[in-house]
Order: sequence, then C-alpha cells, then structure tokens
Amino acid sequence: MAEKKGQYYTLKYEGTALGAITNISMQIGAKEINISSFDSGQFEEFLQGRKNVTMTVTCMRDDADTSGQGTLVDELITGDQSGAIVFGPGTPAAGDISYSGSGFVTNASVESPDDEAATASYDLRISGVLTKSTAT
Repeated sequence: MAEKKGQYYTLKYEGTALGAITNISMQIGAKEINISSFDSGQFEEFLQGRKNVTMTVTCMRDDADTSGQGTLVDELITGDQSGAIVFGPGTPAAGDISYSGSGFVTNASVESPDDEAATASYDLRISGVLTKSTAT
C-alpha cells in the first residue's frame, strides 16, 4: 500500500468538502468495562464496550466558505444533529479507504492571532455506526 500525504484527505459535511483544511484527525475509542472481582488477583480485568468516534478539523478561516465552514457554525448554533460526515480522499482511487457516518458539531473555535492567519477548528461527533468503504 502506498503512503499518502496528509493533504490527500478531506472532510465532507453534508456532501460539501470543507475549504482551506490544514489538519484533520479521527479518533476511534471504546469504553472500558471493568469486570474485576476478588478473584481477579493483582490485575484488573476489562471488556471492550461501545465504540465512539470523534473528528477534529482545522482550517484557515474562510468566511466565503459558507457551505463548508459556515454550515458547521450554523448547525452548532441551531443544534442540528443529522449531518452526513465523510473522512477520506477528496478524489478516491481504487483501493482508497473512506469513513462515513451521521453526526453533529460539538465545538467551533476561531483564532485570530496578531500578525498571523486566522484559523478555525471544529470538533464533530459521530452518532451511531461508522462505516468503512473501499473505492473500486
């Protein structure tokens, strides 16, 4: 499998790719269920519980990106929880992997430091199943 540059990936929300992305990350976790008892000895015992998925995307702030960055802010304010989210290559080639699910925005942050470019960061939560797809 060939390595990919970071800029190969994108994040789409409701079918629209966010503009001016500088970083994307996806975290997949699982709850740890402690099943330790007096019989466990000196080491705790665990089962894997429900999974959870979050994504964080950082962009150069672009007020003209109304259907991308603007939508994320609007949906955070209105409380919309039904956005289709896709993390993967912008133009998938055969064998490329993408992840998708339904989710919502949990945080939006805009930074405007002196003598530097303004940035925006968005946190998203997948609600329900995360689907892995391979392009053909």
